[in-house]
Amino acid sequence: MAGIIEGKIEKDIEQATRSEYRSTVLGLSLGGLSLWKLISEVWSSAVEDNIVDRSAELAYYFLFALFPALIFLSAMFGLFATTKTQSNIELMLYLGRVIPPAAFGMVETTFTATTKAAATGNIVFGAIAALWAATYGMSSAQSVLNTVFRVKERRPYWKSKGIALGLTLAIFILVFSAMLLLMLGDTLTKWLVNEWRVNNSLLVIWKIVQVCASLFFMSLVFSLTYHWGPDRKGHKWRWISPGSIVGICGWLAVSIGFRIYLHFFDSYTVLYGSVGTVIILLTWFYVSGLMLLLGAEINATIDRSIANRSPICD
Repeated sequence: MAGIIEGKIEKDIEQATRSEYRSTVLGLSLGGLSLWKLISEVWSSAVEDNIVDRSAELAYYFLFALFPALIFLSAMFGLFATTKTQSNIELMLYLGRVIPPAAFGMVETTFTATTKAAATGNIVFGAIAALWAATYGMSSAQSVLNTVFRVKERRPYWKSKGIALGLTLAIFILVFSAMLLLMLGDTLTKWLVNEWRVNNSLLVIWKIVQVCASLFFMSLVFSLTYHWGPDRKGHKWRWISPGSIVGICGWLAVSIGFRIYLHFFDSYTVLYGSVGTVIILLTWFYVSGLMLLLGAEINATIDRSIANRSPICD
C-alpha cells in the first residue's frame, strides 16, 4: 500500500514538473519563484545593475534619433499617401496618440520646419543619421542587457555592431509596418463605410484589430531585443515572456499616467520654461528605456531560477 502511495506521489510530482517545464518552453513560467520572491529578486538585481541610470543613456540616443527617423518615415509614408502633405498629417496623427501632448507640439513644429526644407539629399541624410544614432543606442542597450543577463560580450566587434544594425533595421521596419497598417486600414475602413455603406460596427472591429496589432508589434520589438541583444548562446526564441508583458503594460500605464499628469499639472513649463517640452520628451524616453530594461531584469531573474532547477524533459 505504501509503495502504491509513494508511486502516486512521484507520478504527481513528475506531472507537475512536466507541466512547469512546458510553461517554461512557452515562455510564461516564473521559474518556480513566487510572485513576491520574483519582485524581491528583480528589485535587488535592478539596483545592482543600475538600470535607473542606464535608462538615461538610452533616452539620449532615442532623442538623438527621433527627428532623422521622422524625416525618413515621412519619405516612406509619402510612397503610400496621395500627397506629401497627407502623409505628414497621417504620421503626426499617429505620433500624437503616443507622445505626451506637451512635447508633441515641439515635435510637430520641428518636424514641419524640417520637412518643408527637405530635399532628396536631406532625406537620405536623415535616414543615415537616424540609422547611425539608433544603432549606437542599440549598442548601448546590448551592453546593458549583457549586464542584466550576467554575460560577457564575446562576439567580435563587427558581429556585435552588425547585430545592432540588424536589430535597428528590424525595429524601423516594424514601426513603419505598424504605422502603415494603421494608416491604410483607417483609409480602407472609412472608404468601405462611406462608399459601400458597410455597417459602422466595422469601425469598432477595426479599432480592436488596431489595438491587437499594435500590441503584437510592440511584443515583437521586445522579443527581438531580448533575444538578440545580449550575448547569450543557445537561448530559445520566445514570442512572449513575462518581461515583455510587464514592460509593455508598464510602458502603457506610465505613458497614460504621464499624459493625465501633464493635462492637470503641467509644472514642467513653469520650472523649465521654453525647454520644458524637451524635458518632457526626454522623461518619456527615459521611462520607455526603463520599462525595456525592467522587462529584461524579470526575464533574467526567471532564467537564473530555471537554470538552478532540473526540469524533466519528455
